[in-house]
Amino acid sequence: MNHLLLAAATDGPPPVWSPDWWSTFTTSSAFAGVAAVAAAAIALISVSVRGAIDSSIATKQRASDATAAELVRDAAVEDRDFATWWSQYDALKDRLNDMDPADALVVLDALGETAPHPVAVALVAVASRAYAPAETEEA
Repeated sequence: MNHLLLAAATDGPPPVWSPDWWSTFTTSSAFAGVAAVAAAAIALISVSVRGAIDSSIATKQRASDATAAELVRDAAVEDRDFATWWSQYDALKDRLNDMDPADALVVLDALGETAPHPVAVALVAVASRAYAPAETEEA
């Protein structure tokens, strides 16, 4: 029995890349270590790539959210401006009948210059027609 152990201990390792070397290497702890390092490297690469993709998606989403928020703010300002203009028009339309037609045209012109929307401009134009001097037709 001692002779077998002695013979096994005195034989050197098998030549590198030989079938004996592969059978020894794949059953050793060195192979498990190499496999663990390879798995860790693959995991690191996949996590890094996924992180870059997620970061890119998040950046695009933040830009999209900022654009949407800006549109909402702009719409709110436009709505507020139109509501303010409409309240001015509403308050003025009842007083127009008591004014001199020339003064009413001046007020409507000023109101038309502050109109926030083409519909409001058209509304002022229609209201101005009632106070415009009548054109005389010559026969």
